[in-house]
Amino acid sequence: MGSTTHLQVLILEDDPMVRRGLSRALRRAGHAVVAVERCSGIRQLRQDFDVAVLDLELPDGSGLDVASALLSEGAAQDVVFFSGAADSGLLARAGRLGEVVQKSADLGVLLNAVATTQLAEPLQRCARPVRPRARTLRR
Repeated sequence: MGSTTHLQVLILEDDPMVRRGLSRALRRAGHAVVAVERCSGIRQLRQDFDVAVLDLELPDGSGLDVASALLSEGAAQDVVFFSGAADSGLLARAGRLGEVVQKSADLGVLLNAVATTQLAEPLQRCARPVRPRARTLRR
């Protein structure tokens, strides 16, 4: 399924090769991309995103913590985790916040996950808690 909706996408990925590859693929799909390598890099951002693509295990923090903050502050409408993590508990917690795509999957799986986040059924989107618009992450 190709994306007809051009999204604002945030990538949080510490591996430079993976980050560049994801950025290129998402731009080719027509999305606007901002990519950062560390959790701390998100604090300087002053924009909102349609979707955040987050690694789970990062040198300076957890993609889960970043996802919770972005979603609760309304800085991202959806998250997709792109991770090589093997911890089933961590993956289950991530799955409660957004879709989880293993790094071993075909890149098309990730592109489809990003493209369909904003197209989710209204009933599914209503199941998520209401997100306050506070901006505590961006100091």
